[in-house]
Amino acid sequence: FCPYLQQGRDQAQEAITRMGGDAGRVGVLLIAYDEAVRIIKQASQCDTLYNLVWFGSDSIAKSQVIASDAPLEANHLRLFSPLAREPDSTKYLDLRARFVEATGSEFSIYQVYLYDAALILAKTIIEIGSDNATDVTYALTGVCENTYGASGWLRLNEYGDRAPPPYDIWYYA
Repeated sequence: FCPYLQQGRDQAQEAITRMGGDAGRVGVLLIAYDEAVRIIKQASQCDTLYNLVWFGSDSIAKSQVIASDAPLEANHLRLFSPLAREPDSTKYLDLRARFVEATGSEFSIYQVYLYDAALILAKTIIEIGSDNATDVTYALTGVCENTYGASGWLRLNEYGDRAPPPYDIWYYA
């Protein structure tokens, strides 16, 4: 990632100059997965980037790979990252416990979203008595409006997307 980090360093230095030399007004956005470890380790060799505020995506929030393979770098950068808050409802806690018991794996917020997507699709098909895509699409909003799933209320916004859940900001320390 060195060529990209060099390019990022040059862009950051240009932005710092544009901000009147105030590095506190310039940050780095890291959207990555497990390769984030290599990126932040290599960035630690570049003072310009390493001393800026870093923001991450939900894919690196609470990453065990980062915590175990780059703990010092992660602690230095903090990597402020959003992550959808896990519900504390009985439905969610029960589903998570059953999943962990059955698989021996951790249960993520994204798995509960997939579970609820399947739930709402099945519930809509059952309620309207049809699996016709047009009929299901038409009925979906009404079914979502009245359904509380394992991840919370399944209401849709005015664009037909799931109303966003509450988010927390995570960082490494």
